[in-house]
Amino acid sequence: MKKNRGTSLNIGLQPHFCWMKNKLKLPSLADKLILIFRIVVFVTFTTYASISIAADDYFKSYSVLLEGGDVDGWEVSAYQVKEADYSVYPAKLCFKKEAKNVCHSIIKKLGRYQYPFQMVNSLTPLPKNAGVHGVLVKSDHTGTVDGLSAIDIWVYDSKRIGFVNILPNCVLAGVGEYQLISSEVPQVGRGLMLITAERLWRAGEGIDSAHKYQIAIYTISGKGSSKILEYSTSKLYGGESTEVENIIDAELPEILKKIIVIH
Repeated sequence: MKKNRGTSLNIGLQPHFCWMKNKLKLPSLADKLILIFRIVVFVTFTTYASISIAADDYFKSYSVLLEGGDVDGWEVSAYQVKEADYSVYPAKLCFKKEAKNVCHSIIKKLGRYQYPFQMVNSLTPLPKNAGVHGVLVKSDHTGTVDGLSAIDIWVYDSKRIGFVNILPNCVLAGVGEYQLISSEVPQVGRGLMLITAERLWRAGEGIDSAHKYQIAIYTISGKGSSKILEYSTSKLYGGESTEVENIIDAELPEILKKIIVIH
């Protein structure tokens, strides 16, 4: 929660009860109206003050200039508040070209709740030979045990004359992994794939235990994204005896086999 920076208010919110000869005098209509007015002023002022402080605290954390196709010349910038950890203020993603500047707050709805993703960790332009132009955005939410990471892919939509997020629901636990690779599998053809790996928990497993992982594969194109495959690994990864640096690299041969089968 963001700390108050010393903003203090003294606008007379004392209760309007008057004591006369040890007896309580009930407030008049005028007193009630004055009290209501002061409450409205208090709520309005404090709300405005908190919004102003948040706006002033935003700073540019990342920026990248896109090249090629419809995205040529667009600048993508990420903004976050100075004290982002455990903040209620989400990071912002802004797309700017000449006089046009459109910003989006990074908020994800998971179940019944909405989570602000307070920090952007990377802005990665999509490979120029991928057949689609845009940017991959990785943002983080602090406030859960392991934390959460969101992987978004924004591409330019000429019909809407702006950028759209074609992967809005990809959220991983803090220990999850992802890779963006160019697909050159003959059965699939050339293109772009996003692969994610997320740890699965079984009864009796601890943080230092070896775990199975849930693998998901998405194809990425100018028309959108599509999850083409999802499975649980047969191998356990992690722990002292099965430590690997990258789960997706270790699982890649199995991923390619499964892609060939479904195509």
